[in-house]
Amino acid sequence: MPTVSPHLPRLPISAPAPSLAPRPTPESASGIGDHIENAVFGGLDSMFSGLSTLGLVRPTVEAGLKLVASGHEDAWYHAMADHAGTMLEAEYEERGSRKTYEERVGEYLREAKAGGPFVRGLNEKTAFHNAGFVKELEEVGDAKFVGGNQIDFLHDGPASFAKRAELIDNAKESIHLLTWTIYDDATGRDLAQRLARRAKEGLDVRVIVDRNIAARGSHNKTFKFMEDNGVKLIRWENPEHVQWGNHCKMMVVDGVQSVAGGMNPGDIYSHAWNVDAEYKGQKWRDTDVYTTGPSVVDQEALFVRYWNSQVELQGLEHAPISMNRGELLARAGRPGNSKIAVVDHEPGDERYDVYATMMKAVSGATKSVEIENAYFLTLPGMNELLHAALERGVEVRIYTNSNKSVDEPLVSEPIMKSLPELYKAGAKIYLKKGDTLHSKFMVVDDTFASVGSFNLHPRSLYYDSEMAVNMIDEAAATQLRKQFDQDVAADKAIEVKSLKDLEIESTWYNRFIRKYFFRHL
Repeated sequence: MPTVSPHLPRLPISAPAPSLAPRPTPESASGIGDHIENAVFGGLDSMFSGLSTLGLVRPTVEAGLKLVASGHEDAWYHAMADHAGTMLEAEYEERGSRKTYEERVGEYLREAKAGGPFVRGLNEKTAFHNAGFVKELEEVGDAKFVGGNQIDFLHDGPASFAKRAELIDNAKESIHLLTWTIYDDATGRDLAQRLARRAKEGLDVRVIVDRNIAARGSHNKTFKFMEDNGVKLIRWENPEHVQWGNHCKMMVVDGVQSVAGGMNPGDIYSHAWNVDAEYKGQKWRDTDVYTTGPSVVDQEALFVRYWNSQVELQGLEHAPISMNRGELLARAGRPGNSKIAVVDHEPGDERYDVYATMMKAVSGATKSVEIENAYFLTLPGMNELLHAALERGVEVRIYTNSNKSVDEPLVSEPIMKSLPELYKAGAKIYLKKGDTLHSKFMVVDDTFASVGSFNLHPRSLYYDSEMAVNMIDEAAATQLRKQFDQDVAADKAIEVKSLKDLEIESTWYNRFIRKYFFRHL
């Protein structure tokens, strides 16, 4: 089998520039109430540690949930308790060897080669036209930029799921879907039926989903239907690290067309496109990108790598996939002008390639940075780089969820607490109105753009596999920046005008999670 993905040599990395030293973290309060709270939190943490050691977390959490959140099926309580158990086990196993914030800042900045020589002297032009800078960007992402691609952005579910349906219905040989999950709703059923029909017609139809999410009761029927009807399905897992998961979202058809980004097959993502004209549920804001050209072969290679590694790791009966890269490249042609690098990382690889390319791109900004991301939390390295960009006069704009629009209540306070320092430093902050923002893209200097699955929160960095389609293309980047402008219009977003706009009532459980389990948000 030919090599699936090239691995570029890892060159020595110089230390980050002095201006990129770790920023001080906000001082914690020290009143008598805070001392009492810290003592209580310490006791709770010790209790959970003891329950974890004894293997009693799951039954304890399940019993507690049945008391405070009645009305769910038994499978839901079991899945939620299992999720809590795996999180706690991972936390207590890792905590003793975990690096400090300062150590991680240094590590991530070195990984991203931030503060290197190619950013200096570029105030009048973009770093993305500098061959040395682009070479380092390729090295930190372990992926080369390949020219000749055509891209179309798919803004929101109706556009993305119309394209997916078109690709599935017209596929000639194969459909390979890598996703977090497929919901047991109208959109999920529609996709499952389309895939099953093509499998019965003789196409090679393969699907990878995350095992931890697949274990939840609301995600099982579509999987069983597909498996019963010829679709080959793998539940991604690492048996030695049950907290790890797959969060990549990508569909490759015939090895030469792809849709990738942030959307999972479900009504909240698709807005129930073509399946429920009376749909009244949430309609999340999200972004995918449709690609043709040679970079799609890199996306196919990514799927092949994930599939074959899971077959080997789990000892599955599914046949591994072989691919003829040269043949696919010939078929893909060079239909456009976009330069694309397909980047991914898997938990535990200590490379953080997706995050590293985002940091590297920000480090080279000379004019502007736009970040649209569902969960914007303070992460080591990126925080320092955004402040450094602001200090050198770069316009930084951030669009994320408000505490009212976010779908995960536990991250509402961490998001709102992550923004004040950047706002005070001059960043323009926008908060989503209405339904949830789930989009994950970034634009730098109207030249570089990235669309993918990576949330700017710790879980994407440490526990989930993630991917991104990185582009050097002024026309595409400008188009995506204009979409950002539309997204932050007054009818869709709240522009932060003062620190009062970022205030949020703090809850004890959010403070407890932030103190002891921030890594898992």
